[in-house]
Amino acid sequence: MTEAQVIFRVDKKLLARLDASLPPRGFKTRNEWFRHELREFLDASLAEVDIDKIKETARKTLKKHGVKKAALFGSAARGELIKDSDIDILVEFTGRKSLLDLVRIERELSELIGFKVDLLTEKSISPYIRDSVKRDLQVIYDEG
Repeated sequence: MTEAQVIFRVDKKLLARLDASLPPRGFKTRNEWFRHELREFLDASLAEVDIDKIKETARKTLKKHGVKKAALFGSAARGELIKDSDIDILVEFTGRKSLLDLVRIERELSELIGFKVDLLTEKSISPYIRDSVKRDLQVIYDEG
C-alpha cells in the first residue's frame, strides 16, 4: 500500500480537544482517528448509486400519479449524488394536485428509491435559484 503524508496546521486548543476526545471514542492516536474518519467520509461520499434505476423508478411512479413531465435537478442531475443527498425533481402535472398529494408522492418515491425526494413545480422554485435549476435539468419523463 502506498502511503501519503498529510500535513496541516491546527490550533492548539482544537488539538487539545481532539486529543481529549480520542480515548472515549476508542482511538489511541490522531492518526488512527483520522484514518477512520477519512474512511467513513469516503464510504458515505462514494457510495455506489444507480442513477438509471432511480430514474426508472421515478418515471413509473410519477406517471402513475398523473405527472406530465419530470426532470431531475441538483446533485442527482449533476452526477454528484452521495449517500446523504436528496433527489430533487421538477414536476408538471396533467391536472391540479394538492400539497397533500405532493407530499404523498414524495413519501412513496422516497421509500421506493431509498433517498429523500423533493418534488417541486415551476411556480414553487425561488426566482433566486431558477437559472441554476434550469441549467441542471435532466428530463426523465415527458408525456407530450
